[in-house]
Amino acid sequence: MKRRPLHQGWSGIVRRAVRFGGIACVLLFAAAGAAQGITRDEAVTLVTDRVLGGSLEGVRLYVDPRPLAAGESVSDWHRPVLTAPSDGWLIFVDLVPGANWEHPCAYIFVDLRTGELRRQDAMTPPRDQERLIELTDGRDNPPPGASEQAMRWFREKLAQRPKPEPPTRGQAYAFIISGGANQSNNHIRYWNDCAFIYTTLVEYYGYPDDHIRVCISDGLDPAPDRSNGTNSPPDLDGDGDPDIEYPATMQYITQVFDELAAVLTPSDQLFIFTTDHGGQESGHDCYLNLWNWEQLRDDQLAAFVDALPCETVICTFEQCFSGGMIDDLEGDGRVIATAAAWNEYSWAMPPDYIWDEFVYYWTSAVAGETPYGTPVNADLNGDGLISMYEAFVYAEQHDTANETPQYSSTPPDLGHLLNLFGNLQGVYLALDDFVVDDDDAGGSSGDGDGVIEFGETIELTVRLLNMGMEDALAVSGTLATANPHVTLLQDTRFFGDIPAGSIGSNGLPFVFRVSQTVPNAEPLGLSLQLSADPGSVGLDLRAFSPIYIVEILALDDSGGDGDGIADPGETVGVTLRIGNLGGADSPPLEAVLLSGDAWFISDETPHPLGVIPIGQMTTEGGFTVAVDPLCPDVYTGLLYCRLDGPAPYQVSLPILFAVGQIFLDDMETGDAKWTHFAGPGGSWIDQWHIETYRNHTSGGTASWKCGGAGAAQYGNLCHAILQTMPFTLPSGSELTFWHWIDAETSSAYPGYCYDGGLLEISTDGGGSWQTLTPEGGYSHLIRAGGTPGPFPAGTPVWSGAHDWRWRTTRRR
Repeated sequence: MKRRPLHQGWSGIVRRAVRFGGIACVLLFAAAGAAQGITRDEAVTLVTDRVLGGSLEGVRLYVDPRPLAAGESVSDWHRPVLTAPSDGWLIFVDLVPGANWEHPCAYIFVDLRTGELRRQDAMTPPRDQERLIELTDGRDNPPPGASEQAMRWFREKLAQRPKPEPPTRGQAYAFIISGGANQSNNHIRYWNDCAFIYTTLVEYYGYPDDHIRVCISDGLDPAPDRSNGTNSPPDLDGDGDPDIEYPATMQYITQVFDELAAVLTPSDQLFIFTTDHGGQESGHDCYLNLWNWEQLRDDQLAAFVDALPCETVICTFEQCFSGGMIDDLEGDGRVIATAAAWNEYSWAMPPDYIWDEFVYYWTSAVAGETPYGTPVNADLNGDGLISMYEAFVYAEQHDTANETPQYSSTPPDLGHLLNLFGNLQGVYLALDDFVVDDDDAGGSSGDGDGVIEFGETIELTVRLLNMGMEDALAVSGTLATANPHVTLLQDTRFFGDIPAGSIGSNGLPFVFRVSQTVPNAEPLGLSLQLSADPGSVGLDLRAFSPIYIVEILALDDSGGDGDGIADPGETVGVTLRIGNLGGADSPPLEAVLLSGDAWFISDETPHPLGVIPIGQMTTEGGFTVAVDPLCPDVYTGLLYCRLDGPAPYQVSLPILFAVGQIFLDDMETGDAKWTHFAGPGGSWIDQWHIETYRNHTSGGTASWKCGGAGAAQYGNLCHAILQTMPFTLPSGSELTFWHWIDAETSSAYPGYCYDGGLLEISTDGGGSWQTLTPEGGYSHLIRAGGTPGPFPAGTPVWSGAHDWRWRTTRRR
């Protein structure tokens, strides 16, 4: 958020409170009740009329057949949701039927005596859902026999298809996981998803049974574990042998990953397939629901995968919020496809719910046919193999559900080459490592710290790993970039032969020079064009330089009225504080203060500063600025601090210079005018900090950010307050500023959100606070949910996602 001038106004303190990662609480409704008590049918009618608008269309409604007793608690999968304040009826409403959990639902308590309604929003159904009675005509499972018939057709057709020759280097393994949460929500389609891919791996891709590890629901326990009252058949491919090994619990998933880590080799490939329900902790932090409501978090799955020695890992995820898995799992040698984005539900496939939508099409693509024997041609390049990219494109194009499939490949072209046979055909070169030489020996020049910095000449050695199955012969590479700050001096080098599974490097280094004016942390856009597949490898190299901040530390208007504020007609002494927030020490500098406005005249005398190290500040006084007598009484203009180093090094920094101003900050000089802290009344966290990741000031670098460092998102339970220093203003004040936001809204309830921010003012020294309403109003209202948040339901806030916008609020 960028602050701009606060022009004349009222006595007070302004703060911005931002609440993230929580879900708000209880909604109360009033309903008249008969003295003899509310019947169950009457309770259902009250809920239908007063909560659901008189219609059950588009929802599924369940009722507890017996009244709850006062004090009786109801829990969803993860936590207590509602405690009956008196005797009454429990009604549960699924608000998004057809989507996999987790998604919006409502628990509604109807007081047995008064008919008062108490609603609690949540994201998962009751733990003991099986005791509830559904009053709507909903469906979770296919008609009896439909799944079995489809799989029989599939196996028969698949057995008739010719099989490509398997590769000769390395082995292919798979791990299939489907938790189901509990019996009430472990639907037949999850087993079908697993059987469909398992049969494809065995019958078409030739996986041995012992190369496919399977954890499904309660494992081999013969008790019913599916929502239609049946047990998950242990045999997934119809050959008479049990294929399910273990329950889908953390104990056994950990055991399987440990076993895989011991057996896999660098040349092997692992395919991970998950289905059933998913949940969202906050933002991109998500999890897969396992059996008995256990959870496999995205960071836990990433840690399991990171511990594996295999070069390539393929992941296909069906569950809700599965796109949130990508940021933790992505990395070299990995291709990931998900049914939904990080903030979306995934959906079953109507009308019979035999399959889940995305993996139905994805598995049909890699199998070459649907489960009903209909041929599928997803082979975009005609090579006879279905790459992971081709499978994703086919699924994305045919998926008609309200979900946005996601795809990640590192390197970007890897998914075009990987397939479920388990190895890269031919030659495939990937970046293994690189070495930056910036000493003053050979063809390089710099400070020798191994970091690319402004003005340095770099020698670069690149190591390439051949992930393919064939030897790469006589490999050469040419360095390329379109970045104007890079000059290539030696751009073509020879790598020689790189055998399959081996590493090779250029014998002589590439050489390039970086300009003096390169921005800090500038991506150099370097790529290595190769004489072998994949033809190009990206090099994530950045150059670092100083980032300067400058502020007016003090004004001396003792020759005028001596109030510490520049006024028209005054000549003021200026003391500057200049800092370096960048990634490299500055060169030796001189500072010159220049006017950027017709109302100001500066003395332009050079002031030696010397070197400003990374993270250091220096103070320099003796600058002067004369303000024209005809300048407006309240005015903001520009000065420039020019920093001169050894030619041709020169940087010019804008400074807002206020005439008659009371409060002004462009965020470029630190946090001296602000305090920030976590909000009261809970275990909240504060993530406000000065950040160079994103800014809006012309020529500037910094802004206040509420969230993680750089591109990192905000954390869960973040209730953070950013507060100005106190100031005194006359009436008619105006607050203007720029702000940028990306916060979670409710997809099911347009105009509502779970996270957001607002402005408040105190006129009693911080004892109490009132909301400031901006021109045009706030964009969203806080939505009630399962986890109490600091903002009451219905609070107007800014939310959603938009780029920098100018905001104004006035005191009338």
